[in-house]
Amino acid sequence: MSQDAKQGFDGKWAFNKYDAFGRLVITGVTTNNVSRANWAVIINADTTVMSEERSDSNPNGTGYTNQKQPSVGLADCMNIIYYDDYGFYGNTGGYAPQSVISGKLKGMVTGVRSRVINGAMLLSVGYYDDEGRMVETVEDNHLGGKDRVLLRYNFAGELLNTVRTHTDGVATTSVANAYTYDQMGRSILTKQNINNDGGITLSRLGYNELGQPREKSLHSTDNGSTFKQSTQYAYNERGWLKSSRSPQFSYKLGYDTLGSGIARYNGDISIKQWGSENSYPNKFLYGYDGMDRLTSAVSTGVAMSETLTYNAMGNIATLTRDGVTGTYNYNGAGNRLNLISGGSMATNSYSYDQRGRVTTDGRTGFSLTYNNLGLTHTANKASAGVYHSYVHDAMGNRLSRTVVTPADTTVSDYLGGIHYTNGEIEFIQTEEGRAIKSGDKYVYQYDLSDYLGNVRYSFDIYEGSVRRLQGDDYYAFGLRKPVSPVSLDNRYLYNGKELQEHLGQYDYGARFYDPSIGRWLATDPLTELAPSLTPFRYGFNSPVNYT
Repeated sequence: MSQDAKQGFDGKWAFNKYDAFGRLVITGVTTNNVSRANWAVIINADTTVMSEERSDSNPNGTGYTNQKQPSVGLADCMNIIYYDDYGFYGNTGGYAPQSVISGKLKGMVTGVRSRVINGAMLLSVGYYDDEGRMVETVEDNHLGGKDRVLLRYNFAGELLNTVRTHTDGVATTSVANAYTYDQMGRSILTKQNINNDGGITLSRLGYNELGQPREKSLHSTDNGSTFKQSTQYAYNERGWLKSSRSPQFSYKLGYDTLGSGIARYNGDISIKQWGSENSYPNKFLYGYDGMDRLTSAVSTGVAMSETLTYNAMGNIATLTRDGVTGTYNYNGAGNRLNLISGGSMATNSYSYDQRGRVTTDGRTGFSLTYNNLGLTHTANKASAGVYHSYVHDAMGNRLSRTVVTPADTTVSDYLGGIHYTNGEIEFIQTEEGRAIKSGDKYVYQYDLSDYLGNVRYSFDIYEGSVRRLQGDDYYAFGLRKPVSPVSLDNRYLYNGKELQEHLGQYDYGARFYDPSIGRWLATDPLTELAPSLTPFRYGFNSPVNYT
């Protein structure tokens, strides 16, 4: 059992239960004001039940005996995990395999029931071959349908193809991917076919003598013979990326480059130039302090400027952006930001819960709440009539988001890369961008990203040629600076994360990041692994080198 400060305030305990082999079988959260000392007495006195056993007759809804302390019901259980066979409770019609599967299942996870937070349980079943490789999964989805994925491998164990069949209770969508490898086991071709429409080749990769990617080509409709777009990569003598070049977006990185910037010999980037093809009209110069923290990021061409100082705790003390200085006030509260003062950078006060998560965002005026996993549950600004609500499952996967404004209500559903808007599929994420639904067909859009995964140039193929849809530049800490985009539809931008409109923050899964202030809105869940670092810092305060 465990309890963080917020759970202690709410009288809640997180618990895990195990079987006789020490395998995790049940996780959950129970509301009980029993103290830690009293729990120790209760658990130490429980000497008759040492572990959980399978009980497929299901006397309590879990498929296990569920007799080990704490005493909980099904409603308290978040995840229930089954091993060794497929005879567990709930594995009934609709989950049978379509593949030839193995009977060698000892020690293998065969099923998981995961709760939609504050909702129903969803079942997923996994099937294996004799080598222990997953060959099929069947999962419930929160729209009332199922997702079935078939996987096939070659003799070397490399994944050859996947076929996903997705249903939402009404319609069925299929997505097939196929992969080709060279003699070294490196991926060279990726193909995709949606709803058996003939398919395309998404990408082709070529490698240099050291096995580093040398060229990537995108979008082929003739089985990989010709492609519409291509990017070339080059490296320095240490194997560090030196340049990425294409007619649409190019950049060069300098590390120990003398002249324009201060040379760095530890892998830090001292200069970045970008543009298109062989033209690099834009340039960032970076400066660092003795602890490798970014202190300046000043660009020419596209004008962007940030300079920073830090306090003794490693938190940002001042941030000057384009000549406007914001002074960060911590008011003796350790690492918790109280407010920022200074012109257009100024904010109101921030407030936090017992776990160190922002509950009142001083910059945007939004109030935030969190679920049992510590993930954002609501983000509301009543004064503006704007309300965001999020639904996750117990594994931490976001399932849906509802945004209510005075003008309209938008419901987004997320199903493993298939994105719904107001009940209809809007797009399917691909390995190189996304496929936008257009009538009964899908139109492929591609993203060109920099070395940090920041999307810089989005395009589709129009009348046989590359057509720019959206362009973006970013300040060092991720604040977006659009470049005359044709459309603003792509919200997956900085580090490839989804921008939350109205908030101006990025959802990284475990917590939100605000690029305007260069800080997370919640503490790092793995803070204890780095106790000497502030739990709110982003990218070790060196965001041009780390993500």
